[in-house]
Amino acid sequence: MTWEVPFSRSFLSFNDIVTEDIADGTGQFTMTRRFTKMDGEWYLIYYKEMGRK
Repeated sequence: MTWEVPFSRSFLSFNDIVTEDIADGTGQFTMTRRFTKMDGEWYLIYYKEMGRK
């Protein structure tokens, strides 16, 4: 059995930090990642694992 659960993603850029929010189709489970660019490379600087809102 396979589950096809849609996810939504949104991005916000502020002061050279990009925040990505991901949520399942029901909005009950979310995760957040933040990235910044240093020396021409993108780095993950914050991660909140998938969990209940």
